[in-house]
Amino acid sequence: MMTGLKKGDALSPLLFNITLEKVIRKIQNTILGININKTTLDVLGFADDLNLMGENKNTVVENTKTLIRKAKKIGLGVNEGKTKVMETVAECGEENCTVDNYVLEKTQILSI
Repeated sequence: MMTGLKKGDALSPLLFNITLEKVIRKIQNTILGININKTTLDVLGFADDLNLMGENKNTVVENTKTLIRKAKKIGLGVNEGKTKVMETVAECGEENCTVDNYVLEKTQILSI
């Protein structure tokens, strides 16, 4: 049995988005997000980019572990080189964030 999608195939983006949507739906009820105006935000997605929201580092790490586990079950993986961690308030002085075997680069938020 073959797995994967051929780049350039017209159905590739559609099939990928359908598969990614399945992962998002599976994790939405199992992860903790942030509360804004009585609404909980847990996953924000655009194309093949996902933002996992959390009130603190531990929540984001656990949310990321859940995403990795659920994605792996259906054949998707996380690209460590393209995955970043962003925080609005520095919780620790670490350069990067480690989740399972992934080392995720921390990015800076500029104040306006």
